[in-house]
Amino acid sequence: MKGSLRIMTEVAMAAALSMVLSLIVFYRLPQGGNVSFSMVPIFLMAFRRGPLWGIATGVVAGALQMIVDPYFLHPLQVALDYFLAWGAIGLAGLFPADRAWSAILGMVVGSAGRFVFHYLSGVWFFAHFAPEGMAVWYYVTTYILSHLVPQTLMSFVLLVPAMRRLYVLK
Repeated sequence: MKGSLRIMTEVAMAAALSMVLSLIVFYRLPQGGNVSFSMVPIFLMAFRRGPLWGIATGVVAGALQMIVDPYFLHPLQVALDYFLAWGAIGLAGLFPADRAWSAILGMVVGSAGRFVFHYLSGVWFFAHFAPEGMAVWYYVTTYILSHLVPQTLMSFVLLVPAMRRLYVLK
């Protein structure tokens, strides 16, 4: 494939930038998860190169997260929380980033994909953290959304104006 080395280099650089940004944490949750700008480089790759390269960037970023800040309970939990959840962010590339509403929709879809895999992991592996009497699905949903919604909103705030300045968005 012509240019694939260039694209793989971009994937590696975006994943590394995601890892660096994940170290600048606004707040951290006790059973994993934090608020940072770590999804921004994955969104950018997804918009720049499409969903497959966006997913690849997310998977590599997830692998780096697993190495730097691991939380292992079970091999399936590792796959869900690190590879599949981070890879799902790349689904943002299904939407063209030529209009603000389309880029925002892409970021919502990428974040929703990440939510699904974290949710499955939470229900299967972290249910014991739910307070007594609270429904597991409610606990897991609110826990995940407490860091995923701020991260997604921060991505909107950073990316949409930046993409407008670069004349990518109309």
